[in-house]
Amino acid sequence: MNMFNKLSTYLLVLCAALALASCSDPMDEITSLITGRNFSPTNFTAKVKNKTNVQLTWDGSSDADSYKIEVYAGDSLEFNASNLVQTIEGLTASSSPYMITGLDGETQYSFRIQAITSTDASRDSKWTGAVCKTDAEQIFYPLEESKVGAKWVTLSWPATYEAATITLTPSDGGTAITYSITADDIAHGTATIQGLTPETEYTAVMKRNNGKTRGTLTFTTGIDLADTDILVSPGDDIRTKIENAPAGYRLVIKPGTYRISSDTEGKAGAITINKNITLKGLRTSDHPVIQGRFALTDGASLALDQVNLDGSQNETTDHAITYAEAGKFNELTITNSEIHDFTKGFFYINVAALINTIDIENCMIYNIECAGGDCFDSRKGGYNTFNFIGNTMYNSANSRDVVRMDNASSKVSATPAITFDHNTFYHVGDGDASYRFFYVRFTGNTINFTNNIVVGFNNKRGFANQKTTAIPDFKNNFYYDCKNLQSLAEGNTETTITCYDTNGTTLNSNPFKDAVHADFTLINDEVTGGDPRWIK
Repeated sequence: MNMFNKLSTYLLVLCAALALASCSDPMDEITSLITGRNFSPTNFTAKVKNKTNVQLTWDGSSDADSYKIEVYAGDSLEFNASNLVQTIEGLTASSSPYMITGLDGETQYSFRIQAITSTDASRDSKWTGAVCKTDAEQIFYPLEESKVGAKWVTLSWPATYEAATITLTPSDGGTAITYSITADDIAHGTATIQGLTPETEYTAVMKRNNGKTRGTLTFTTGIDLADTDILVSPGDDIRTKIENAPAGYRLVIKPGTYRISSDTEGKAGAITINKNITLKGLRTSDHPVIQGRFALTDGASLALDQVNLDGSQNETTDHAITYAEAGKFNELTITNSEIHDFTKGFFYINVAALINTIDIENCMIYNIECAGGDCFDSRKGGYNTFNFIGNTMYNSANSRDVVRMDNASSKVSATPAITFDHNTFYHVGDGDASYRFFYVRFTGNTINFTNNIVVGFNNKRGFANQKTTAIPDFKNNFYYDCKNLQSLAEGNTETTITCYDTNGTTLNSNPFKDAVHADFTLINDEVTGGDPRWIK
């Protein structure tokens, strides 16, 4: 028994010694993992850029020597060998992002990537795939002014690029024209199409034989002077031309600068509009500059189209357009124009005037200071409809309300419907003042605020602070560097704000290319609102 106890003790001591010895010499740390093949690249994505290019991005595999990419057309992650159209080899981790160019439009593509070991193909990784669909091609060149007439247009694209047809569809619902492209057209990259309607917006769509789009271009045909048109040329007295024009006529104005005369030498004045009249620039791009402002009476309607209305030389600080007499007015329409450098504001209704419709569309509006007045300002009158659509507005209304409409329901009977849609705002309402975007108190008002971009708003009362201002219908709006529009800004003690766009998108960076120089081209692909002219 003693012999057994001694043997047990000896074995226990020996095991303990071995255990202590093993603890004093720890195992080597595992710093690498040797596998039978490379890991596949991760986070592989495919994103369409500029219609028919695709940007591929991925995270590399640590042991890969290079990467191989395959491109499949008309494919949805099936990687059918018959659909293989391109193979790119020898890429490195630093090649990401990698751009695939020259793809067909309106086509679904599959892409796959593999990590390669140059000395042992058996170690090549498994494939990782991604899929996307390209947009329609755009091979039309921009349309020059000299290439479009009243009844014809000459479209151009890179010579030798093949296509089958060009279909021109008028926006007014008229009959479309389909032109068959000839071999000579293809060789020279031009096609002239006749039989168009003057002053009509057309959309031209070029198609391949397989029906896929190669280009899309929208343009407006020129003016074919009618009996009710009066041509205005540089050197003409614009005041005299307007005053002598019969009601219902249109002044077609050639490029140049025209000053509405005043009692102050070298300054522009106001002209009374007491009839229905249209002022339209002859050219779609080279707009005539009209210095001065307008005062409406006698129920007049005024339409401005393709003009540059300049208030910088005015003898007074008044609004660009004022209603100077009570009564019922039909329409104020301003399209495809520039309005700028007015001190007090854009329009002013301080009499019992009822305007049926105010339409401001596709305009550039800037440097409307709003010193001594609000921008779109209605005090003693009103309107039924105010549409502000597809405009760019900047450096304006910084210390006053953007839209003001006092409750003049005891003076005029109106049902105000206000729509702001697809506009770009930059430093509008950015004065750190106790004003708001909408100061609308007319009974029964409604407001829509949709698809807009707002950058640099800082007034303390946000969108509205009046219970009589309708809560706007907000949808798909984007904001950057704005205060009090989506929530109360830190430090703002204003307690009367009545609404916020809580569903709007807050951007992390300025979405514009060069806003300081009035280039509001969007550089953020995620932004789907704003003035359409800046979506390239």
